[in-house]
Amino acid sequence: MKTVIRLALALALWASIPLLAFPITFWAGAGATGSDPFGNNWSVSTNAAGNTVWGMPGSGLTAQYTGPCCTNFFYIEFLNVPAGVSIDYSLPGLGTIFRSGTGLLTWVQPYNGSTFVGFHSRPEYPCCGLERLEIGDEFFVNVTFNGVYDSVAFNALWGYVPEPGNFVVLLSGLAAIGMLRRSRS
Repeated sequence: MKTVIRLALALALWASIPLLAFPITFWAGAGATGSDPFGNNWSVSTNAAGNTVWGMPGSGLTAQYTGPCCTNFFYIEFLNVPAGVSIDYSLPGLGTIFRSGTGLLTWVQPYNGSTFVGFHSRPEYPCCGLERLEIGDEFFVNVTFNGVYDSVAFNALWGYVPEPGNFVVLLSGLAAIGMLRRSRS
């Protein structure tokens, strides 16, 4: 019985290793153009109404994602936004749309404010990774403001939040540790 518990413990801990290293990459930028730490370009432009648009890779463009290995979360906060200027959520094209190998997929935008916005994969696919952005997938992010924002500066992050199934594996491993300790005492 102890051998079975030890085997279950080892398997559960091995399978939960990805939970111990949530890959989150913070980065910052300023100016009219630049790139994130992985080489994904971003640029600032002006739309037909004369308003500022921040885009990755640029307004109306798509690019192939270059890393980290996979992500299902993106957040950006703009700094020193002029008074009266904010992100315009009424315009089409705001948001993050990723093209995975299966077609057009839109991420959810639950975190929004006048100067920040965050996106993550949709809850319809919580366990299967269908909406992860992986290296080579086409993607774009466009954030349009309701006015002119000349000195664009921001903090951003790419992240990966594990699927709920991984937490079950981790909890199983912790339960196995508890049972093993209990059997020893």
